[in-house]
Amino acid sequence: MRHHQLARATLAVAAVFVVAAIVFAGAGSLPTAESPPVAGGPEPASPGDGAVSFQARCGRCHNPGDFAGWAREHPDPTARGQWLGTVLQAHFPPPEEERAAIVGYIQRAIDDPGN
Repeated sequence: MRHHQLARATLAVAAVFVVAAIVFAGAGSLPTAESPPVAGGPEPASPGDGAVSFQARCGRCHNPGDFAGWAREHPDPTARGQWLGTVLQAHFPPPEEERAAIVGYIQRAIDDPGN
């Protein structure tokens, strides 16, 4: 009787590992050159173009208007720029040369929501 309980427990544990392996294998793959590990997708065309960089790195989940509510908490543009830089660094950080362009684009979108 005890042998059957041990055998069932062993089979249950093995089944959990098999199911977990199948789930993780189907959940995704490692990023390749065609799909870099960034929030928005492919590399932007120009590091100096904040709008293109924003769309490529952040646009899948955010639009510039998402930041308008958060910007009210940081009305000073300099402090807000520092805060945005910190947020970007902690949340899917872009390459250094793109960060300033993205922050500038977000700042312009906050200051002039019509554009």
